[in-house]
Amino acid sequence: MEIVACKTCRDFKRVYDGGPVSVPCPECSTWPPEKRIDLLREATRRDAQKPSITESDLSDSEKELMAKWSDAHPNVHKLTLLTWIEGRRYDPKEDPEFLAEARKAFKKWHFLRNETDGPIPDWAKTALATGQTSHLTKNDREYVEALRVQK
Repeated sequence: MEIVACKTCRDFKRVYDGGPVSVPCPECSTWPPEKRIDLLREATRRDAQKPSITESDLSDSEKELMAKWSDAHPNVHKLTLLTWIEGRRYDPKEDPEFLAEARKAFKKWHFLRNETDGPIPDWAKTALATGQTSHLTKNDREYVEALRVQK
């Protein structure tokens, strides 16, 4: 028994096919394409997160952009286009919660990257071998210098 996702209805079905190959969904494979498209649109309307802006909130340039996107993507729902525009308005540097999480993740990554207990990273080996550290950040140069002293 294998669980696969139908490529048209995105539903999970249990099929017995004896291998890793997915088989067509027994329910929707016989539906006409129009019915599948309508069901996908209905599921999107029902389940997708709604944008916090409306068409009346758009600036003139955003209205022009939405009209261009509507022409370029005729099957995309207007709520999706509004979500795209709302996403363009988001500026991560104005979001203190996001910045706090990003800085925390960066500090963790940087600490683990320069961990001296494990193998030396390839970039540090290259800098040690060539002696070129001008392309490195200040912290990375200090790390390479510390490795030179240890040798």
